[in-house]
This record gives sequence, structure tokens and C-alpha cells, in this order.
Amino acid sequence: MQLASISDLHIKEQGDIGWKTLMDFLQHPEVQTSDKIVLLGDIFDLVVGPHQAYLDKFNIFFKVLRELLSKNKEIYYFEGNHDLHLDQLFAKALWGSPNIDNFKLFCRPETILHNQKKILLTHGDEFDHENHSYQRYKKFINRRPLKFIANHIMPYSVLNYFGTRASSNSRAKGKYLFDSEEVKTKTRNGLLALLTDEVDIVVSGHSHVVDFYEFKPECFFINNGFPVESRRFIIINENGCYLESLLQRSHPV
Repeated sequence: MQLASISDLHIKEQGDIGWKTLMDFLQHPEVQTSDKIVLLGDIFDLVVGPHQAYLDKFNIFFKVLRELLSKNKEIYYFEGNHDLHLDQLFAKALWGSPNIDNFKLFCRPETILHNQKKILLTHGDEFDHENHSYQRYKKFINRRPLKFIANHIMPYSVLNYFGTRASSNSRAKGKYLFDSEEVKTKTRNGLLALLTDEVDIVVSGHSHVVDFYEFKPECFFINNGFPVESRRFIIINENGCYLESLLQRSHPV
């Protein structure tokens, strides 16, 4: 039994570099032979709510998901801080798909049992626990009233305008403040401070920093970083967990 995971592609359009990286991942032989495929948040740079515009804009993505389900793959999608409130969107996109019960959507961390190992899967932004302004923002955007507004009230054009603007401003600010070693240290400290359950492996994204860390004997934390640059994704099988290289390949879709 094998699990393959990737996060933080920040796809803006089908055909951009994030999209091509996703196709490299899904076409990789190790992923093609995996039983579980985990999309661990921020796959898209901005997708919020069930708007038809997303179904049209990313139609090939949803087609690929349906094809994977037809092959009896288990697909786990974890919401990040750029793609959230997605239950109705996926219900529309995957309606009538074969093996639909093999698709699982999570809006919070989840622990699974895989090859007799307890694995915590999480987007990972909770590990940035000392960033109080971000944690307030995260709490705000995940509130039920905002989900209702995103699902039923706010037009796609307005949501897209403000979301894109906020994302661009955050990225511009972060570019000057980003220190990968500092981020790695803070993430590890957050992991140790917040992890209460006994688990064997923690798979995380969000930080955009590649990491492989033995936080206790034979217990590992692993992060594929920003795959567009790191060219890495995560494999977990009977041999353990490791970072796998993405192969350069053509992009037929």
C-alpha cells in the first residue's frame, strides 16, 4: 500500500507552472501505482466556494479526479488557506463519478492508519502558531458566516477581485520577510508544541520549505516545500516515508 502527497502548487490557471507541476505529479509512476493520493492544500491560489466559474476554469482538473476515481484510487483533498469552503464545489464537480466514496474532503487535520503507521495529514498552517495575526485571519475565514457568504451571497467576480488582491499583497510582503531556516525552525517548534497524539509520521505543507525531521525516534515530519521550485513530492509505503523527485515530462492536458 502506497500513499503519494503534494501541496502548495498555487495554480492560477490551467497550463501555468503550478498546473504543469501537478501533471508531473499525477503522471509520475510512483503516483500512478499509489493507492492513496493526497492533495494537501493550496493546490489552487484562489478557490473559495462552489462557483461555476471554478468548474469551468479548472474543468480538466475535475476530469482528472474522476478518471482517478474510476481507477479505484483513494483521493484525499485537504483545504488550505487559499482553497477552502469546497464541499459544495466538489459535490457538483464529482457528481455521478464512479467510486465517489473514495473521495474525501477535509477542512482540518486528519490522522489515518496506513501500513500499520499512524499518519497525521495536515495543510500545516496551525504550526505557525506564534503568528497571531495569521491565526486570527485563519479563524475568521473559516467561520460559518463567511462560508455561507462565499457559498450563497458573494459573486465570483467580487470574491476573485478581493481574494487575488489579498493574495498578491501577502506574497509581495512575504517575499522580503521570508527566511527559510527561520520558517523551518518555527514550524518544527510549532509541531512539538501542538502535537498531542502519538503518531508515527506527520505530513505537512504550507511553509514552502522542504523538511525531513525526526522529531522523536522513528517518528518523522515531512514537507515537500514549494514543488514548483523544489520539484519534490512525498511517498509513504512499507519502506517508510521519503521525498521523491518529480520527473520532467510532457503535458498532454
